[in-house]
Amino acid sequence: MNTGVNNIPNYTTLLRQVKGRVALAQQRAIYAANEELLRMYWDLGQMVHTLIHNVAQSMIISHKIYRQLTTKVLLMLALIMAARVEGVKAVEVGDSIVDENFVIASLVVADPGDVLYSTVGHVGIRMQCPDHHLDYVFSYESEDVRHKILSFLAGNLKMGMFAIPFEEYLDIYRPDKRGVKEYRLNLPIEVKRNLWRVLDNHIMEGIYLPYDYIKRGCAHSTLTMLKEGLDTIPIQYGAWPETFSHLTRRELTELQEKNFPWTWFFLNLICNGEIDDECSNEDKAIMPADLLYVLQHATVQGQKLLSDEAKVLLPSNHHPKAHWCSPLLVATIILILTMICLFVKSSIMEYALLAIQTVIGFVTVYLIFFSDLVCTEWSWLIIPFNPLPLFLWKWRRRWCLAYAIIIGIWALAIWLWPHTLTDSTYIVLAISLMVSYINIFRTLKPNTI
Repeated sequence: MNTGVNNIPNYTTLLRQVKGRVALAQQRAIYAANEELLRMYWDLGQMVHTLIHNVAQSMIISHKIYRQLTTKVLLMLALIMAARVEGVKAVEVGDSIVDENFVIASLVVADPGDVLYSTVGHVGIRMQCPDHHLDYVFSYESEDVRHKILSFLAGNLKMGMFAIPFEEYLDIYRPDKRGVKEYRLNLPIEVKRNLWRVLDNHIMEGIYLPYDYIKRGCAHSTLTMLKEGLDTIPIQYGAWPETFSHLTRRELTELQEKNFPWTWFFLNLICNGEIDDECSNEDKAIMPADLLYVLQHATVQGQKLLSDEAKVLLPSNHHPKAHWCSPLLVATIILILTMICLFVKSSIMEYALLAIQTVIGFVTVYLIFFSDLVCTEWSWLIIPFNPLPLFLWKWRRRWCLAYAIIIGIWALAIWLWPHTLTDSTYIVLAISLMVSYINIFRTLKPNTI
C-alpha cells in the first residue's frame, strides 16, 4: 500500500488551511505576542489530528501505518513552519516597541470610475508592517453586484471586511487608469496596532452583514474603523464641508454624481426614506471626497490626523465619459411629444407613458413592500409611478382627470420642498403623465367606460 502523504485525502485542502493559518498568525503577531504562536500551534495540531482520524475511520490501515502517516504529515508541517516562522515571531507588546514606523497606517483614495458602483470613488485603510513584509488594504466589500442584481434589489446581498494585498488593490484600478493617492495617518504606534487588531476582528466576522451602502459604505466604514482603533481617544474635527450644514445625504450624493446622470437617475429610484432624514455630520460623510476633506482638517491629541501631502500610487489618467443623452433630455423629449399629442391625435404616447409608469411603478412597489434593501422604507415616487393605472385602464376615463390633478399637486410639492426628494427627471416624467391623462379625459367620449 502506498502511504505517501500525497495520497492522503484532503491533503491539498490541509496545505491551504495551514498556509492560511500561518498567514493570519503573521498579522496577529504584530499585536498579540506569544499568545498567537501558541494558538497557531494548537490549531495546526488539531488540523492534523482531525485529518488523520478521518483517514483511519475511512481506510483499513494498521497502527504502524497510522503512526507513519502522522509522522510524515507532522514533518510536512514542520517544514512549512520552518520556512515561514520568521514572519510569525512574536512581537513583545509594551515599551519594547519604540519604532513608530513598525506599523504604518494610511488612507488610500481611488478616483471615481464610470460603472454604477464606482462613480463616487473608493477609500480604504492601508496597513503595513515592513518587518514582517505585510501590506494590505482593508475595506468593506460586497458580493459582486453585477452578477447578483436581483439579490441586490431584494436586499439579500452580503458584505464584509476584506484585507486586499496592496498590489492586488492597485491592480483593480490600473486597467481603467484611475488614480490612487495615499495619505499617511499620524497615529501613535499603540493606536496603529490596535487599529490593525480592530480590522482583523472585523475580517473574522466573515461576509454575513446585509449590504448597506449608507452605514457600511467605504467612507463611513473607514471613519468607523478609525474611531474604533482610537478607542477612547477622540477625533477633534476642524472645518466640516459647508454643504453639510444645509444639505441631506441625498443632496450631497447628487453633488458627487453630477457627471453621472444615469447613475443619479437609478439611485433616486432605489434610495429613499432614511437618506433624506436629518443626521449628524459624521453620518453625512458617505462620500470618499467628503471624508478626505474632513480628516484633513481633523486632529488627534493635538497632531494633524492626515499628512499634508499625498503620495501618488497610480497617476490619474481617467476621464469620465461624457453623457450627451441624459435622462432629463429623454424626459424632456417625452414631454414635448406628449404636448404635441394634445393637437395631433395619437395613442402611441399614451401607451408608451403607461409602460414607463408601470415599469417604474412595479420596481417602486417591490422596493417599498417586499425588499429588505436599506433606504427603501418609503418613496414619494409611488404616487405618480405605480401599476394601478395598468389594472384600471379599462375604466380610465372615470379616474384619469382626478389622477392628473393629484400628479400635478405632487410635482408642484416636490419642486417647492426645501430639500431634493428626487431627480428632476422624475418630475418631468410625472408632468408628461399629467398631460397625457388630461388628454385622455378630453378625447374619450363621455359614455366610454
